[in-house]
Amino acid sequence: YFLAFAVEMLTVAREPFRRPSRRAPHLFAWAAGGGSAAVLLAAGKAGPSAFGVCWVAAPAPDPWGARPFDWWLWLLYYFPTVVVCAAALVLDLQAAHHLAGGLPISSMARSRAARAMRAAVAANVAFFAAWGVGRLLRLRASALAGGPGAAG
Repeated sequence: YFLAFAVEMLTVAREPFRRPSRRAPHLFAWAAGGGSAAVLLAAGKAGPSAFGVCWVAAPAPDPWGARPFDWWLWLLYYFPTVVVCAAALVLDLQAAHHLAGGLPISSMARSRAARAMRAAVAANVAFFAAWGVGRLLRLRASALAGGPGAAG
């Protein structure tokens, strides 16, 4: 969704009177998620992860309790997440730069594009803040229970 909305935001900043697509971001996000889920199911790698944040099954730990490197997790979760977040950031910065130059067409169009920019940035911040707080709470609970990631 972040990438689809960033593309839409840049388009609105460049073409302020174009009506944004209501379906395209949803189709893109569901197709990408569905495609990676289908690949994981076909490969027999779908299931709960070690950290509980994605759908790539965690590999079994070795005899010392360490988990081996998992290409599926990196190829279908971490790498796409980093690429999408980086691309969305670049697109957001391009839209902000475009808006900073002003849109000579009308103040209404400028206002609509700026409102879309603020909403997308707020959504990104809210998502990562909520994920970060949730992750910290999980780590704290794990440490208190003496589980993986516990200090000492």
